[in-house]
Amino acid sequence: MESEETFTIGEKIVLSINFSDSGNPFRIPSTIVCTTSEGIGLKFKSQVQEAIITSLIDNLKKTGTKISFLTYHNVVL
Repeated sequence: MESEETFTIGEKIVLSINFSDSGNPFRIPSTIVCTTSEGIGLKFKSQVQEAIITSLIDNLKKTGTKISFLTYHNVVL
């Protein structure tokens, strides 16, 4: 996942995805498993969460939409 922020391997984060203007984001806990100059690799707590994110990203790639609405928050899980 592309990111301009700096993360460390093993860091716990929550992806916060807001699908509407409702102000109630969908939150997915994850752990940083790799970092590169282009972004980060994540491991999700459950396979269901991973499938949701993978499907979302695949659909956005097909439409050419940037995934800029994903935000990262440092958390303790």
